Formats: sequence, C-alpha cells, structure tokens
Amino acid sequence: MTIDAIRARDILGASLIDDLDAALLPLQVIAGIDAGDVAGQVFSGFDWKAASRSQRLDRLRVWIAAERAHCSDGDSPFTVQNYAALHSLMRALEELGFSEHLPATMNNAREAMAALRKAYPLADQYAQTQRRKIG
Repeated sequence: MTIDAIRARDILGASLIDDLDAALLPLQVIAGIDAGDVAGQVFSGFDWKAASRSQRLDRLRVWIAAERAHCSDGDSPFTVQNYAALHSLMRALEELGFSEHLPATMNNAREAMAALRKAYPLADQYAQTQRRKIG
C-alpha cells in the first residue's frame, strides 16, 4: 500500500463527489488499498452526502491517517496500472458480449482482482474461438 501516493488534488477532487463509494474508489486505487475495512470504520455513521466540503476533507484526512496506521507501505501489489489494464479488459469483454459474466462494480482492489479471475477465462475462451475461426 502506498498511501502517500494520494495527492492533495486527489483528496480535493474526492471531496466534491457526493457518493462516498465513488469518492473513495480513485483514492483506494491510487494507494493500492484492497479492502474497505478501515474506510468502513472511519466513515461509519458519517453522512457524507450532507456533509460540507470542509467536513468531508477533515474526514478524508482522518481516513488517510487511519490507513497509514493500519498498514505499512508495500502491502498490496495492486497498482494503478493493474487497475487500468483490468478496466480496459473488462470494457473489451463487455463489448464482445460477456457483460452478464462480469461484476457490476469494482469498488476496491479486492473486487477488481476477483473480476480479473472471472474475466481472464472469458478472454481466453474468446481468443481460442477466434483462433479456430482464423486457423
């Protein structure tokens, strides 16, 4: 986990998003956070949607401090590049008609990795079908 990869502008951007899950996802991806347990504790009972931007920023700072205390750097091998590659793969599979086999959301790295485990066999199956058609 690289919590220090989250920049001030990332935090400011997250504070503008009214949906808490949507606000946290990019930050979790940047930091390589693969579970939402710390966020769940920090944001439990906090009305994100009704909170002011200042209150959101304060709570985001508390969450980042809690994540930093929870884990040391290097705990997660999941990177922004991994997520971007997975996202591209998922979109390609959706365009090929495999969307019913794919998860509706990927809220954190753990869900993204689960999606990858589902997506890879589908991509492999499609490639083999295409090879048979060509060959």
